Amino acid sequence: MVLAELIGATIVTLSILYIYFKFVIYNFWHKRGIFYIKPVVPIGNMGPLTTRKITAGVLFHDIYMKYKSHQIIGIYSFFKPNLVIADLELVRMVLIKEFTSFHDRGIYMNEKIDPLTNHLFLMSGKKWKNMRVKLTPTFTSGKIKQMFSILKNFGEELAQHLECKAEMGDCIEIKDIFARYSTDVIMSTAFGIKSNCIQDPDNVYRDHRKKIFEANPIWIAIILFVPQIMNLLFIPFTDRGIIRFYTKLFRETVEYRQTHKIIKHDFMNLLIQLMEKGFVESDGDKKTTDESLY
Repeated sequence: MVLAELIGATIVTLSILYIYFKFVIYNFWHKRGIFYIKPVVPIGNMGPLTTRKITAGVLFHDIYMKYKSHQIIGIYSFFKPNLVIADLELVRMVLIKEFTSFHDRGIYMNEKIDPLTNHLFLMSGKKWKNMRVKLTPTFTSGKIKQMFSILKNFGEELAQHLECKAEMGDCIEIKDIFARYSTDVIMSTAFGIKSNCIQDPDNVYRDHRKKIFEANPIWIAIILFVPQIMNLLFIPFTDRGIIRFYTKLFRETVEYRQTHKIIKHDFMNLLIQLMEKGFVESDGDKKTTDESLY
């Protein structure tokens, strides 16, 4: 008897949810007279993404290619309405003329439970604006040129590594090789650390970088389209081990440089300037520089 009542209650609940999605949630674009792709309850138009058939980029590419005759295309990511803009003039309007109304990404960001998501690409509102003002001076042509020697040194190391492999006639996975090169460059410019991933592909730095990009497609769909679920359940997108690793690495590097008064031409030095002074020195300012790479 109890089981029958439970099944009946479940059926009624699911029926109500279905009707609510079908005639309320999924009526958003219809009420506004905007062309939209017919959604499926309860995943909307995210079916291929949730079943891991394609990535988010391919999903939007396919939507654009199939419906690009329409200036705007309404879709649904689970219960959230999204608008795909196919007209170049409207894209320009959103990104330039009306940028103040569209600068937020709407992607998962929670600095308390996942501090690694608290960066310029995911911040929103006034906080994003303030951070952008502070970080813009770190990306001037002069600042980037100062870091060129780091890329040059690693480029030479990569060339030597490839020459060695060619002489031995070894097969290589070029994607992995360039990923290791990128890791070395990022670890050096951002943390001032020689990760040596070109020579040692299985070290701890490469291992943690791999984990960052091993996200489940379903989780990616959630953080992109329904980040409220992550915030509601207090779930970090980034693995907690990765959060601890990079947070500890950053703090130790900053403390070491501040204690030993080390100054280098890298991004870490610019971040320390921001932390200590609240601004980044201009390209023409004179300062003592440690010319060594590490």
